[in-house]
Amino acid sequence: MKYFLLPLILCFTSHFILSQAPVSYNQFKVVTAAWQIGNHINNTPSNDPVYLVLAPGNYRISQPITIDRVGAVYIHGLSMAGTFLTDSTNFVGQDLFIVKKTNKFSIAGLTIRTSKPASSDPNLWKGAGISFETNTSNMLHDVEIQEIEQGSSFKINAPGTYRVQSSRVPNLGYIINHPNADFTMMQAHSWVYLGNFPKTKSSTGNILNNYSLSHPDDISYMKDSTCLVWQKQGRVRIYNTNNVMSGCAYEYRFDSKSNLGPHIIAGLRNEIENNEFPSLATCAGGNRIFKAVAKVSGYGNEIIFKCNSPVKSGAF
Repeated sequence: MKYFLLPLILCFTSHFILSQAPVSYNQFKVVTAAWQIGNHINNTPSNDPVYLVLAPGNYRISQPITIDRVGAVYIHGLSMAGTFLTDSTNFVGQDLFIVKKTNKFSIAGLTIRTSKPASSDPNLWKGAGISFETNTSNMLHDVEIQEIEQGSSFKINAPGTYRVQSSRVPNLGYIINHPNADFTMMQAHSWVYLGNFPKTKSSTGNILNNYSLSHPDDISYMKDSTCLVWQKQGRVRIYNTNNVMSGCAYEYRFDSKSNLGPHIIAGLRNEIENNEFPSLATCAGGNRIFKAVAKVSGYGNEIIFKCNSPVKSGAF
């Protein structure tokens, strides 16, 4: 499987002809321990690219890794099921990676998760898998994210182009907050957990401690800010994505008009799991906001909806 996945990822990367794109995986250095990731990034000359492939295993990063260099950074795993990146207990609530500058950032073929407090309040979720920040040289970010399972927020606070493909995206998966951030997500599989995040599961895969109107965290969770993608500034385009178990009030939030062009949601498939949501009568009673695909605000905001398909299985 690993020999099949790697050429696919590399093929997608090479589709975008950019400087310092690797020619083959022979150029990649094999990583077997978490400390080696930061070590390679920090000790490689700034103008040279860093190509890393992570062997299967659990990588607990002991402190946030800051990327502030000219050369490209590629961090690839062998599979979402076998390569895990997470935080260490001594810096829970911080970012795993803080990307300030690089002419290309590519992450693929792995699972990335950070610890979060057991609360439905997004303000308490201070940690993110990756935070993209501005830099003094005004270098635009060029980011590719593909074939990853994501269990933490990615915060985009800098200008540039961000492409997400064939990945699993959770609640508050992406927060876009810069007017010149151009974000595109395609062929993703998205979900939002019900109630406290993260939800535990039984050995059969069923969610334990089901949604309850009597639990204050669950009620708060349903109301706001737990969407999959939250656009504060910048442009968002979403294509051919499947949303499952989206137990939030809305799946996407658009706060402002983008000068880069209209937002787009096209080819979206919504699948609502049976018996996961309260009834419409309960919603009308004020205990839960009506579910919607998107919440739109901001003067002159423009969104194009095209070829979207809702799928319901007895939830309402």
